[in-house]
Amino acid sequence: MISNLRGLLAASFIAVLCTGAAANAQQYQCAVQSEDNIVPPAFLIQYSGSTATISHNWIGGPYVTQVTVRGSGNRARLNYTITGVEGFGAARADLAFRLSHNRANNSLSVRIEPVGYSNRFSGSGACQAG
Repeated sequence: MISNLRGLLAASFIAVLCTGAAANAQQYQCAVQSEDNIVPPAFLIQYSGSTATISHNWIGGPYVTQVTVRGSGNRARLNYTITGVEGFGAARADLAFRLSHNRANNSLSVRIEPVGYSNRFSGSGACQAG
């Protein structure tokens, strides 16, 4: 758990450097539970206008990406793909991340789909503003 928090803090530091985080940006720290070891246990989401910067631990260190926010009102859909993820053996796959953040009740659901494969991974949890 401590290493996950350290990684999330490192990722959030990188995200601030990459985005120049505006003073009015909304930030959420989300803890996610999943029955597999594929879904990261923590996400940092920073909203700024119509974009969001998402940070989480991933194989090899923190992962940071910026996406366009989709959805309306308090429901935000955040989609991105991590390409060329090494799997078992020599296989590589692109992983499509689908996050659904409900800011009204501070919930987050995560779905990860390996592109071209039938398996799916999911998790859900709660977010705290700040």
